[in-house]
Amino acid sequence: MIFLHPEFLFYMLPPVVIFFYFILTQQEKQFGFFADDVLKKLRLIDDVMSLRGRNLLFLVSILFIMIALAQPVIEEGKIKVESKSADIMIALDISDSMLAEDIHPNRLKSAKQKVLDLLALAPSERLGIIGFAKNAYLVAPLSFDHKALSFLLRQLKPDSITEQGTDFEQLIRSATEMLAENEQKYLLILTDGGDDKDFSKEIELARKADMKVFVLGMGTTKGAPIKKRDGEHSDYIKHNGKIIVSKLNESIKELAKQSGGAYVKSVSSSADIKAMLNEIESRSDKKSLKEDEITQYIQLFIYPLMVALFFLLLATSSLYKKVNKNSVAAFLIMITFMVPQESRAALLDFQLLDEAKEAYNTQNYEKSAELYSDYSVRHKDHDALYDYANSLYKDKKYKEAEDVYKKIIPKDDTQKFNIKHNLGNSFAKQGDKESLQKAIKSYEEALKISDNKQTKENLEAVKKAIKEQEKKEQQQKDNKKNRDDKDKKEKSDKNKDKKNQKSDKEKSEDKKSDQDKKNKDDSKKEKSDKDKKDQQKSDKQKEQDEKKEADKKKEDEQKKEDKKKDEQQKADKAKDEKEQLDKEKSAQDLEDPTKMSERESKKWLQKIQKNRPGMMYKLKTVPTQHKEDSNAKPW
Repeated sequence: MIFLHPEFLFYMLPPVVIFFYFILTQQEKQFGFFADDVLKKLRLIDDVMSLRGRNLLFLVSILFIMIALAQPVIEEGKIKVESKSADIMIALDISDSMLAEDIHPNRLKSAKQKVLDLLALAPSERLGIIGFAKNAYLVAPLSFDHKALSFLLRQLKPDSITEQGTDFEQLIRSATEMLAENEQKYLLILTDGGDDKDFSKEIELARKADMKVFVLGMGTTKGAPIKKRDGEHSDYIKHNGKIIVSKLNESIKELAKQSGGAYVKSVSSSADIKAMLNEIESRSDKKSLKEDEITQYIQLFIYPLMVALFFLLLATSSLYKKVNKNSVAAFLIMITFMVPQESRAALLDFQLLDEAKEAYNTQNYEKSAELYSDYSVRHKDHDALYDYANSLYKDKKYKEAEDVYKKIIPKDDTQKFNIKHNLGNSFAKQGDKESLQKAIKSYEEALKISDNKQTKENLEAVKKAIKEQEKKEQQQKDNKKNRDDKDKKEKSDKNKDKKNQKSDKEKSEDKKSDQDKKNKDDSKKEKSDKDKKDQQKSDKQKEQDEKKEADKKKEDEQKKEDKKKDEQQKADKAKDEKEQLDKEKSAQDLEDPTKMSERESKKWLQKIQKNRPGMMYKLKTVPTQHKEDSNAKPW
């Protein structure tokens, strides 16, 4: 147990003790006025607590209050908290055009309020502020101190600068310098867009710097006149005698879109800045800035405070001594139930963890696993879950330990390494080939986190175990194969012996049957010779028949050719006659040149029908002279 604020003990304890020393050693004043026998008669009951006793109780009560103020705690553990930020640079347009009142109260004040809303919505982001017009001015560098940023932002006014105009190119160069150390650069611009229509230079600069530009458009497309800085309400900025109306230039959205950012048009509520923050967060890669280690404590101040209240109650009461003895026990019981359940659970849990640790150290792993399991289930504590898995492993319940290790969410790389290492041990202890392969994978993952000598040795041991298992399996296969080969050989030898016995018996029978076979073969030979002669005769007959059929086919083909020749001669003759008739007709047609012959007309009709779809022919016409129309349009 430790005290978070021990200064309460160091600085308050000495004066309090001295003060009560004088009180307790001072004689009661009534003793100087009355004798002892008179005082006894004046007191109602002799057992009432004395003044010195009450002062002593007051002292004890104050001492316990001081202990409570010193804040006694028990260290529960340490957690690492990582701070991440996207590092956003905010650029606020402070040119005169931002004084236009097309949004209430004007563009500049509305833009300031938007930035203040952003500071409240993103407390964990590191932000910086730039004011710009013709040039850019640093208002606040990147900082987590949003209160300081708010203060500096409220002091920002157009009076701070003298030159006018809006130069986005200069702004992007300045923002690039401010975010030079960042790989990813994010720039949020609150502006009415200026007067430029072409932002190609700014887009190229942003791309080269790898900067994403986000634009919150301040103003309306309808626009409004611009008030003079020092003028009255009716004084507006004029150009060539005319009042200038400043409008929102939405061409600036191209700068946002083409640089990888986003464009949002402002509204009267905070919905626009919320949408813009969501866009920035969705497109940004937050980097880790710092890592803090925070110690968690179990608070115990409630217990000395309760004791102090109890003694204070006794000091201010008029209870008798006999009653006080009985009331002490009652009050202590009451305090037990008055203590918040969380505080009681915290103290009991601390005792539970102590018991679990003691059981683990005394090798009572079954009890240790039970206690750690109970604590981890109630508190969802992964540290206790890790200890629970270790207890199961020590208790040789390797499969259960494996399941628990897989459920743990490591809080840092050290614990992640330990989990992977112990998980590999759990796999290795199970012994089967599949588990050994899983152990290798787990050890390799652990070595990626930390190059540990013990892990390497375990990995090599598991690899050797797998090789030995493979050798044993191969030996078993070889032995089985040898046994099978031996059995086959024995069977084959037996079969040979049986065959040899049969062959001796059959030899005598074979000799007898050889003569019969010879006789049969002779008869078969005679029969086959006869069959061959018959076959030769039938083959000659077939050849003769085939020859006759071929001659007949040739005669039929010759007849067909002769018939075709006759038909061709007739056709040629008819063709000649037709040509003669055509010549006679054409001669008649020549006599009348204006009349097209029937044959020629058929040719032209066929040609026209063939080229009908999509064909147009230009006809030759006689040129004519037209009068020029002076009122005719050029087109």
